[in-house]
Amino acid sequence: MPETTTQNKTALRRPVQQIPQSSGEKKERIKLWMGAALILTALSIDLFEALLDILVIGEFFSPIISVCADVIFWTWFKMLGVGFTKNPKNLMAMVTQALVGLIPGADILPELTAGVTAIVVMTIIEDKSNMLGKVAGMAQGKVKP
Repeated sequence: MPETTTQNKTALRRPVQQIPQSSGEKKERIKLWMGAALILTALSIDLFEALLDILVIGEFFSPIISVCADVIFWTWFKMLGVGFTKNPKNLMAMVTQALVGLIPGADILPELTAGVTAIVVMTIIEDKSNMLGKVAGMAQGKVKP
């Protein structure tokens, strides 16, 4: 459908050069090295909690450590652009691991590592599938049968 626009011929206008928009491409929110840093941090916190549980003082300090770790990882994921309201799977993984971390005796399990790993893997897969879908859409739009 042809566009019908009226332009003022007397006004001086500079030709506008179109700049390719990079906003169409969605960047990876979690790169591999950042995912490894997240998982190693969670693993070290879980190992520290397990050590405290073995020494029996973990029963008192472990809920405090779990809550602090949850806040730290929530903030870290938010800084990376990982949303918990748009993706309910991420929210369920975070809530589940947080609740397990508050149960006395069950916090010897690596629940924080499992939750963080699940969120990292789901986010990387989501980013890859969005990129592949956009590439396929562009290819389908350019190639006409």
